[in-house]
Amino acid sequence: MALPGPPLGPHEEALWLLQRLAPDRGVSNVAVSVTVPGAVRWWSLNEAFGWLVARHEPLRSTFPLVDGRPTRMVTAAAEVTAGVDVAMSTADDAAADLRRYAGEPFDLDAGLPVRVGLFTLADGRSLICLVAHHLVVDHSALRVLVTELMAAYQAFADGRDDPGLPPPAAVPVVEPPSDEAVRYWRDQVAGTRPGMQLRDTRPAPAVPTFAGDCLTCEIPSDTLAAVDTLRRELRVTPNIVLLSAYYLLLLRQGAGPDMAVGVMLNARPPGAERALGYRVDTVPLRVRADPDAGFADLVAAVRDAFLAALAHPRVSYESLTGGGEDDAAEPGAWRARLFRHLFNFRPTAVTAGDPATGLEVSHVDTGLARFDLELSIDVNHDRTLCQLVFSTEVHDRDQAGRYLAQYVALLRAAAAAPGEPVRRLDMRTPADHALTDRINRTDRRWPGPATVAGLVSRQALSTPDDPAVVDAGVTTTYRRLLAAANAMRERLARHGVGAGDVVAVAGPRSARTAAALLGIWAAGAAYLPLDPGLPAARVRHQLTDSGCQWVVDGPGSALGSVDPADCAADPAPLPEPDPAAPAYLIYTSGSSGPPKGVRLTHGNLRNVVGHFAELLAAGADDAMPWLTTLTFDISALELWLPLATGGRVVVVPDDLRADPRALTELLAKERVTVVQATPTTWRRLAPEAGRQLHGLRVLCGGEPLSPALARQLLDAGCRLYNVYGPTETTIWSTVADIEPDDDQVTVGRPIANTRVHVLDDDLAEVPTGQQGELCIGGDGVALGYVNLPAQTAAAFHEHPRLGRIYRTGDVARLRPDGSLELLGRRDRQVKLRAHRIELGEVESALETHPAVRAAAVIMVPADDGEDVLAAFVVPDGDGCDREDLWRHATEQLPGYAVPARIAVLDRLPETPSGKVDHRHLAAMTDGVPARSGRPVEPADELTGRLVELWRTVLALPGLDADANFFLSGGHSLRALELAARASEVCGERIELLTIFQAPTPARLAGLVRQRREAPGARDATTRGATCPHDG
Repeated sequence: MALPGPPLGPHEEALWLLQRLAPDRGVSNVAVSVTVPGAVRWWSLNEAFGWLVARHEPLRSTFPLVDGRPTRMVTAAAEVTAGVDVAMSTADDAAADLRRYAGEPFDLDAGLPVRVGLFTLADGRSLICLVAHHLVVDHSALRVLVTELMAAYQAFADGRDDPGLPPPAAVPVVEPPSDEAVRYWRDQVAGTRPGMQLRDTRPAPAVPTFAGDCLTCEIPSDTLAAVDTLRRELRVTPNIVLLSAYYLLLLRQGAGPDMAVGVMLNARPPGAERALGYRVDTVPLRVRADPDAGFADLVAAVRDAFLAALAHPRVSYESLTGGGEDDAAEPGAWRARLFRHLFNFRPTAVTAGDPATGLEVSHVDTGLARFDLELSIDVNHDRTLCQLVFSTEVHDRDQAGRYLAQYVALLRAAAAAPGEPVRRLDMRTPADHALTDRINRTDRRWPGPATVAGLVSRQALSTPDDPAVVDAGVTTTYRRLLAAANAMRERLARHGVGAGDVVAVAGPRSARTAAALLGIWAAGAAYLPLDPGLPAARVRHQLTDSGCQWVVDGPGSALGSVDPADCAADPAPLPEPDPAAPAYLIYTSGSSGPPKGVRLTHGNLRNVVGHFAELLAAGADDAMPWLTTLTFDISALELWLPLATGGRVVVVPDDLRADPRALTELLAKERVTVVQATPTTWRRLAPEAGRQLHGLRVLCGGEPLSPALARQLLDAGCRLYNVYGPTETTIWSTVADIEPDDDQVTVGRPIANTRVHVLDDDLAEVPTGQQGELCIGGDGVALGYVNLPAQTAAAFHEHPRLGRIYRTGDVARLRPDGSLELLGRRDRQVKLRAHRIELGEVESALETHPAVRAAAVIMVPADDGEDVLAAFVVPDGDGCDREDLWRHATEQLPGYAVPARIAVLDRLPETPSGKVDHRHLAAMTDGVPARSGRPVEPADELTGRLVELWRTVLALPGLDADANFFLSGGHSLRALELAARASEVCGERIELLTIFQAPTPARLAGLVRQRREAPGARDATTRGATCPHDG
């Protein structure tokens, strides 16, 4: 017979509720295994387990729901039957078998909260796995159970009737906290927000699966010795130094500086060390770290916070959460509003084992995690182990492994320089240093001429009658091209053009323009591509800013280019320019302020042309379309790569650039072998060209290459290279050879004579896998900006260790394989309702939908003055359903990053350089509807009342029964209000998650009807909760 036991405390109620919310997962299980060298006697172990359960009242407890509340019921010892589970395993399968066994949930209504499994291995060893629910054990109690179970087993195996252990310790009565303690902790957590998401992590899903993993490493003895010296100098205990290093790790990974970490404190009163039960206070230890202060200062702040926590005992975070609107700022915030990172220092490890018996005791990973990260420090005899349990919903295993390595590196660095600002402490591991050194070993000396002009001149002298440029069916030979260039040089000299001058070129892509550019170089000048279609004020700015006095082929210009058709003289070599002299100027788009002129040298251009000539094995049999407008810097590679290697330049007229069919016909007619274009151009061209791309070498760059587009190009049979580089580092700086089985599209590694570095805000190198600003050094770095010394100094930075680097403003991370992954632009990162959102990530998520060919996302103001995300998609086929797209986005993204508006376009607007025109999209948002189609009338009274509620909360009187709350301007904070008011309308509790699952009045009404018709649908388990944790 079961009798009521002591009522559950706040910690225990939260644990019980968590189990109800995740009934199919042992999310609150803890487990250890004991490795026995030989065979274990099952009957003795079975008797020992039964004795253990009979001995301890908490192990005979069940927790059914009684009168709407979880209640502890204790069964008499004589009425309980406890048996050991038996299984066979192997050395290879044992870890997975133990994990499955440890992760199986307990039936808290009717079953025991503890179990023991015996696994016999094929090699003769035995594993005893003890699993218990946190409702009845914490770290100290688990250690007691392991010790007593093995003592009882040994006694019964030896034939003794009694293990001879002292009586069990009484379960202590939990005293309520003082009012002062509660006030202190409420003040401490005031203003905290959920999340504290680290920089390089995935957002937690709205509905958690609690999937997790675990890694363990040992802190090296020399690092421990340094930590011991430091703690004595600072007069603190080891746990304070180790905890401070954890705060530092989180700070350097993007948290803070105001950080709340869950810290587990032993809440057992004196004399209750061997008692069972959950006796841990998990407190939100809030520390405000100063990145410019030293580690000693951080230790002092952590020490003070920790001592204050000890002075205000018996308050755990479960009793501090609730109520506020911040609780629901994210759908998943109910599980851990105050913190998602935990720390536990265990001075006496459960896994200490017994050297006398040879038994090995180990933690068993359940494969589950309630928080993003939980770092436990176990002191195990003369070893100190770090165990990191991590959510695989948020972190990758490799990433978690890097965290452990970085934690140890920070301990070592902090101990060596406790006064150094913590933001400057190096947390890179030896493996990080080795990887960076390896990928930046790119030194290459190019044979032959030191400039592209010299390469073209040499080629023309070598094969004068080979075709150089094909334009509208007319072929210009290298002989005529070089002759026209020499004629242009003479013409420029007559106009006074000399070394150091700048000459603008306004003509279209043509053989005449190619010869003009060569002639400008031969005159010692640099060319400035000019677009006469630009506003007159912008053209004047470029001419004035660059000091340009000559315009070739400009409207009304007296200086015209030379037609190669009129030149038939024997080729004469062109004077080779100085590699350090400017070769051309390119004006950037001017996204912030006036356009900036970038000065590129002949040496800059020679390096990138040399690299791709070698990579693509370019030669006389190759043809490359001159597709891109001359004012876009990638146009230079389309012109100079084939000319420098004896190939053909195929001029693409402007009217064909926007006509995929005509462009495909031209490429086929001219037997093009190498094609370069932006992803925007490839999205138009690839569906039309199809298998005609087979065998081509394809360069794709200028914008992020989506996995979907990469697959489409690879399926066509081409050799695909994803290229990346800003204008300031000369066209392309990195390249990735994309393969069909690549798990991710990266921008690869640096090209020849180029170095890449991922740096933090202080321009310090970050560890592998951590995001930062991509900076580029080497032979491609430009001279700087024209007439902008301050901006040149800021962007082209003289780094004390890395030399001259260009700060790209692009966010990237270095992957363990040495490839670079771009994460977007700093200026495309927005903040929406306190959440950082990378718009490129949202676009990538939308593009994973099979019906979407391309997507662009911007942030715009809504009618009520709040900002929302607006998405524009181009369908891949007949069309795409906006509601389906929204559902897809909710499965891929956190709620705050799901677009509130979605529009379907035939094509995305483009800038003259072929990139998506986000400014033009912003001007289109007024016409983006919240939804389309005929109004849907309410099917019944409940649906009608919910329609009125939707209209009231969103202040949109035209909404109907199929109006999606989130596509109509709603977000998670408004959803909180909607859920509360819908509860009144429906007469039952409507949770925030329910609004995400049923975002239209019709769906919510249908869901409520289903619940009413289902037997036992109303259950106390629908209440919200915050998950607990302990040691």
